[in-house]
Amino acid sequence: MTTAEMLETRSLFDCTEELGNHPGSFVVLELRARNAPALVQWLSQLDQEDCQARAAVVADRSLDAWEQVVREAGAVWFVTSPRNVGLLARMARRHLQTVPKPRRDLVEEVWDWLPWARYAGLAAGENPSGPALGLPHQPSSLFEP
Repeated sequence: MTTAEMLETRSLFDCTEELGNHPGSFVVLELRARNAPALVQWLSQLDQEDCQARAAVVADRSLDAWEQVVREAGAVWFVTSPRNVGLLARMARRHLQTVPKPRRDLVEEVWDWLPWARYAGLAAGENPSGPALGLPHQPSSLFEP
């Protein structure tokens, strides 16, 4: 099973920046009456920003009239019910499994295969599940003179 880290942003601008750092992401956008025009414009430009990224939209039921508009703009899914969140999660998981992994250098590959790699940061007080954003821990002092 593929694990993915979730990252929350507070604006479409911040989302665009993070998308640049994490190509091929699955983005979930919250539609509100006040952000609808900007969200639709953002969706329509998503393919130009990152052709591998996909976006779904969640909204209050009162905004269900926007479904056709956001789908035409590029959303792969539109959710107005908490009952459909499981389907949204499966869709995100499936997408992330199909996106090619970024190429990593030999040091990163070797470090990930070492048996103590996941415990190395514990002594330094790091999160036991791994460094932020899922990037491998790289002890450069071990590999550099």
